[in-house]
Amino acid sequence: MTQDTQDTDVIVQKIGTEIYELFVTCPKGLEHLVDQELESFGCTTRKIQFAGVLVEATLDQMYYICLYSRVANRVLLKLNGGKVLSKDYLYDLVKQVDWQQHMRTTNTFKITFNGKVDGINNSLYGMQLIKDAVCDYFRDKTGVRPNVEKNQPDLHINVHVHRDQASVYLDLSGDSLHRRGYKKYGGKAPLKENLAASLLLKAKWPEIAKQGGALIDPTCGSGTFITEAILMATDTAPGLYRTYWGFERWLKHDQVLWSKNLEQARRRRLIGEKTKVKFYGYDSDAGAVSYTKSNIAGLHLDVDVTLNQQPLSELTTDENAPENGLLIANPPYGERMSDKAHLTNLYQFIGQSIFQNYRGYKSAILTNDAELGFALNMRLHHKFQCLNGKLECVFLQFEPDSYKLDKIKAKFSQEEVEQKTAEIEEYVPTGPIIDFVNRLKKNKKKLKNWLKKNDIEAYRLYDADLPEYSVAIDIYQDKALVQEYKAPKTIDEKKAHTRLMDIIKVLPSALNIIPEHIYYKERKRQAGKSQYEKQQDEKSCFHIQEYKARLEVNLSDYLDSGLFLDHRPMRKWVYENSKGKSVLNLFCYTASFSVHAALGGSTRTTSVDLSNTYIAWAQRNLAQNGLSDYQNRCIASDCIEFLKKDEQFYDLIIMDPPTFSNSKKMQDVLDIQRDHGLLIDMAMDRLEVGGTLIFSNNFKKFKLDEELLERYDVNDISKKSIDIDFERNSNIHRCWKIQPK
Repeated sequence: MTQDTQDTDVIVQKIGTEIYELFVTCPKGLEHLVDQELESFGCTTRKIQFAGVLVEATLDQMYYICLYSRVANRVLLKLNGGKVLSKDYLYDLVKQVDWQQHMRTTNTFKITFNGKVDGINNSLYGMQLIKDAVCDYFRDKTGVRPNVEKNQPDLHINVHVHRDQASVYLDLSGDSLHRRGYKKYGGKAPLKENLAASLLLKAKWPEIAKQGGALIDPTCGSGTFITEAILMATDTAPGLYRTYWGFERWLKHDQVLWSKNLEQARRRRLIGEKTKVKFYGYDSDAGAVSYTKSNIAGLHLDVDVTLNQQPLSELTTDENAPENGLLIANPPYGERMSDKAHLTNLYQFIGQSIFQNYRGYKSAILTNDAELGFALNMRLHHKFQCLNGKLECVFLQFEPDSYKLDKIKAKFSQEEVEQKTAEIEEYVPTGPIIDFVNRLKKNKKKLKNWLKKNDIEAYRLYDADLPEYSVAIDIYQDKALVQEYKAPKTIDEKKAHTRLMDIIKVLPSALNIIPEHIYYKERKRQAGKSQYEKQQDEKSCFHIQEYKARLEVNLSDYLDSGLFLDHRPMRKWVYENSKGKSVLNLFCYTASFSVHAALGGSTRTTSVDLSNTYIAWAQRNLAQNGLSDYQNRCIASDCIEFLKKDEQFYDLIIMDPPTFSNSKKMQDVLDIQRDHGLLIDMAMDRLEVGGTLIFSNNFKKFKLDEELLERYDVNDISKKSIDIDFERNSNIHRCWKIQPK
């Protein structure tokens, strides 16, 4: 607010209807929004220029622009302008200003300069030259010069040169108008307030608020969208919270007129505060939600705001929320191209959540990657290019009920899947992606009879067949899991990302699978506990049939689906060779081997894994097949520790350990190359006479210890353990049958 006039030495005067020339600056690309604002403020003479608008205004209108503009950066009052051919011309142009009309020698000032002038090779020198011109003016007139102050000076002089035309301005805003004054805390990457306001204007939020619609921000961060939306809905001038202005010690400042504007703005806020509009903000980061609460508290407005720590996966409609409104979000961008597979899943889920919970809402998403918009699976209404800081972004806007499928549920009935599959829009590929689509068709044709003959519901369709499209595609009934391989450092990340986006576009049509049933992940080496951690939280479990077994899979929540498809032949072998035998399944994962063994007639199975998550999954798999937990034990334990303590013997032991494991639950780090000899020896000690150990792993550089060949009868059965759908990647695992000599 204004400072005490006794301290500021401000002259209060009647300016009347004198017209001033202003340049109202703004972020690039938002010029038309500033022009619309100025028109609504009653300014009739305007000219749009790059990063701003020229306008003629009275002093009263100047104050109004400063107080009410939601989009502008600065309000610059033009003091002089002209052609400058060298630094001397610039010096003279600045010195020609009648500075005594604007400031006293007791005032402080600072300089901002940008542009190019002959003889000035950097902005610092330009600022020094301009400062000299101002100081020399006062020395010539009074013998005394004013002082420079970098932080909150009395006056801020702004000089801009474009080609050979220079303009000398007084910055009435003093500091950028996006700094409203209410925000005490910022998140990791907060939006600038005027960008957030601009996007809300683009999304027609003021009109939606007048109709009683709510605002939902499911990724609210520090709450910039929500706070700006509140200011709009309550007709609160964004400048009301600022404590510093560049005009307060300007000699032509009219304190009475300014106070009148402030008082009018306060009255409008009191009236607007009675709004019934509801606001909802959510974020998975508790700290971000705390920041939002603090920032909204700084508005000092009594409005209906709900703020909760809540991940996107739990996004549902508040029972008190109206049926219409605006959902606006600025989801994570991803710092690396390798994040794109995860972001694709995230965007898929946002689109589904909008349909399930906010069908009557307009929606708008700010992203740095327009290609991700395809994953939303929504009909685009409008897109707007903008800059978020230095990052090029696009603002995607959607009308209510714009999801491309009419009925979406968390789980589909078979009839719905068939109906929606028939409605998939055909995508006609062009360019190199045609080869990828043709390869998919070729593979489907090749596997067709084999799949039918063996009644297989889960298989690998494509495994980086074409180096340019380095993904694995696994089919699970009417769903697909697309796993992007980690690209080598020699591959350009942008090119790899473009190819992934092309894959996303063509897959629904090429596979005849609806987009909601296609999941995307990145394959990379997992260390320690990360292999057990959830990637998302969509709870997307379903069951597939494999031979006699019914097995639970999950394509979204974890890195792996719960079923290693490449071990299918060995699971069949276990089913066929377990009758009347006791079976130990070490590093059991979800215990699919144990299920097959029990269904094949084993007398008992014991499944051991370090992860409580996978042991619970194993128990569900066994129960789903009607198998008794008395005869089929599941034990959460470090397998090495289990073998040290176990006193039972087994006819068949299955061991498929990870390459590395450094879980906190383990007493030591497991390195399969280093430790496999110990593991095999310990397992062989638990074998019954005539028993068999099946040992496998997927470490591509693995070499079996030759001393094991001397102690045991070892047969490499790797080739026999690979089905036709993995023949392109026959080294996906190595497998041995080991028996006592």
